[in-house]
Amino acid sequence: MSRLSELFASEHQRLKAYARSLFRECGSVDAEDIIQDVFLATFNAQSVSPIDDTLSYIYRSISNRIIDLRRKKGGSD
Repeated sequence: MSRLSELFASEHQRLKAYARSLFRECGSVDAEDIIQDVFLATFNAQSVSPIDDTLSYIYRSISNRIIDLRRKKGGSD
């Protein structure tokens, strides 16, 4: 199992809770979608250039993705 897969397995519930805490309107399915998108993007980014602190990168990416969703829905940051 790759390091990223292990990280996903061990941190999944915390990442989902984090996504939901940032974006209350985000249902469980939306939180799952955000996490899946971020992990796919992280996997692709690591194939181009190694990421030093993967977990921090993932948390920041989730935050940025939610900020983008809020902007699209007309909400505030």
